[in-house]
Amino acid sequence: MKIIIPGGSGQVGAILSRAFHRAGHEVVILSRRPAKAAWRVMEWDARTLGDWTTVIEGADAVINLKSRRVIPGRLTQSKFIFRFPTWAEAAQDLCERWREAY
Repeated sequence: MKIIIPGGSGQVGAILSRAFHRAGHEVVILSRRPAKAAWRVMEWDARTLGDWTTVIEGADAVINLKSRRVIPGRLTQSKFIFRFPTWAEAAQDLCERWREAY
């Protein structure tokens, strides 16, 4: 499977990427700060179209981990409630960028 993970350069993304990669899947991380990895990592600002739009073609799955921290400090259960809407907004932003690309 070809799996795209926007915002996958954090801890959760690394765990998922490693597991999918070991299982033989093609993994592509879209990240604001690309770093060397055993899988493909592409620069992506989540706002503009770019080379990242080419990897969406033929993707079997997209796991959106893009978010933005709106509350400083460590994430706690009480802060999670306030952060959740930003994930929904991030997914909506991602879908809008894909529509623009295609």
